[in-house]
Amino acid sequence: MTVTPAALPFREIGVGRSGDPKVGRMKAIASAVSKALEYAEVPAKPLGVWVQRAPFEGNGVAADLFAQEPRFPAARLWHVDLVLSRRVEGPLLLGDGRFYGLGLFQRVDEQREC
Repeated sequence: MTVTPAALPFREIGVGRSGDPKVGRMKAIASAVSKALEYAEVPAKPLGVWVQRAPFEGNGVAADLFAQEPRFPAARLWHVDLVLSRRVEGPLLLGDGRFYGLGLFQRVDEQREC
């Protein structure tokens, strides 16, 4: 899971086939996480992706507090938790802000299911 939010490379794609805008948006964000893994050349595929604005840990900072317009607008900043198809050596940083300290993941040793 991220310690700092990831600046995800996504565009609004509108509503999904279900007609629910929230479902379409969440699919776009999950797709952006997959693209970020590809861009960072991570040798593993995402098996499960969870995103939210609030940090996954109680002592973290909300994603929108990292916003820096226009480079990292709040709409692109998300805390990410994921399960990968294989173990990845760290550190792991994802997203367009990875060279600025955004998208930093902490290691989680427990086995989790999707």
